Amino acid sequence: MQGTPNLTSLNRLAAEAARAGGQRLRELWRAGRVQVNARTAHDVKLQADLESEAAILDVLRRGRPGEAILTEESGVSGGRDGDGLWIIDPLDGTVNFSHRHPHFAVSVAWAWRGEPRVGVVYDPLRDELFEAHHDGGARCNGVPVGVSAVAGLAEGMVVVGYGKDNPGEHAGAALRALAGRVQKLRISGSAALDVSYIACGRLDAYCEHSISVWDVAAAAVILREAGGACLTWAWPEPLRRRCLATNGHLETELLSLLGLDPAQCAGRYDR
Repeated sequence: MQGTPNLTSLNRLAAEAARAGGQRLRELWRAGRVQVNARTAHDVKLQADLESEAAILDVLRRGRPGEAILTEESGVSGGRDGDGLWIIDPLDGTVNFSHRHPHFAVSVAWAWRGEPRVGVVYDPLRDELFEAHHDGGARCNGVPVGVSAVAGLAEGMVVVGYGKDNPGEHAGAALRALAGRVQKLRISGSAALDVSYIACGRLDAYCEHSISVWDVAAAAVILREAGGACLTWAWPEPLRRRCLATNGHLETELLSLLGLDPAQCAGRYDR
């Protein structure tokens, strides 16, 4: 493949795919259909994940036939030797969905030679579509968005991810480090939405000890284009990362409080 494909066209395709997956989730939600396929201590797999994924893949395979796709549910398919890669989470916030808690989203990212360049996060219940592509700005439902001006943790609202890998220890440590230092702490259950909320100023920072690449690939692009920053650190599992996302102003304080070394981060998405 010669040269970077047109990012505006890829953004449109990603948005179409995210809306297709979101439409299926909305239908299942309204019908009250929650079919559990598997459970673990801190996670759940639903039929809804698979049905959303099928709708997304149908759009992408028609629009970019043969291009490589990485999804949470099915792994890698398509052209493994190409430079482009779709990174999909068909239902970010599966546990929320299973409990009828209305905070979940579809995440669709496109990476070029390993770097996410296009990101779309779609909340099907609120019908909010967050989107961005490299050097194209960030938008929510077509309206430009930007991060908050909050410059001190005492005024900040920070989200801690409660992941599936020993959350009592890892999320607990973050909560203890931040408690009393921030205005409010939250645990929301959807990294893609939480990071997108930082991009539009509703939240100020997000951290999680171990998260999958498909959870934040799209939102990291959106946050970067909104003026924030998403940092990731390598993890023993190749598709998992430690993550810190901020409005940019709170990064230094949070790195110190959480004991994170920016020199060791494996990926940094900012302007």
